[in-house]
Amino acid sequence: MKRKKKVELFTDKLYYGFLIFLLGYRDEKHGYNYTTISSSYTLDDMLVVGIWKYGCAIKQISAAGCFTVNVPSETLMSEMEIGGLHSGSNKFELASGLTITKSEKIDAPIINECVLNIECEVVKVIELKEFGDYCNIFAKIKGRFIDSQLQENGILKRELLNPIFYLGDDEKRSYRYFNNQKNDFGDFSK
Repeated sequence: MKRKKKVELFTDKLYYGFLIFLLGYRDEKHGYNYTTISSSYTLDDMLVVGIWKYGCAIKQISAAGCFTVNVPSETLMSEMEIGGLHSGSNKFELASGLTITKSEKIDAPIINECVLNIECEVVKVIELKEFGDYCNIFAKIKGRFIDSQLQENGILKRELLNPIFYLGDDEKRSYRYFNNQKNDFGDFSK
């Protein structure tokens, strides 16, 4: 079998397809706020978020001890970019298309227009010198909520969930969207 030729990619940042979401938090200056994030994963009730350690968001989240993950659809592209480009500003004021409801479990905003919302309680923030300007927030998931039309009998309608993905490198970054193609886990190993 002939091996494809590989070349090394020299870049400080590589986004190879990460879910992009709005991180909602309690803000001492603005009441509630949000930022746009593209680095996370979940396992069971654990959620880990990678975030710039010098930003306003991490300071506020560390003080409040909680946050929400709010997954937008492609109808919220402007609001999503506002969240990533206006550090320290009242982003809910800038993004007039967003409304919030205070979580009943934690002191953080649920963004009503997002299709999926996850309430999280901070367990630990880890900074390692090896990773420079970034840290990881380890959190316990306290609640998960989804738009009612995306579930049936308590089961997620996976084919209707259409999150936005972030791809690129130092040179250029882009958004990608799902198409309607769907295969279930196990379809390829039969």
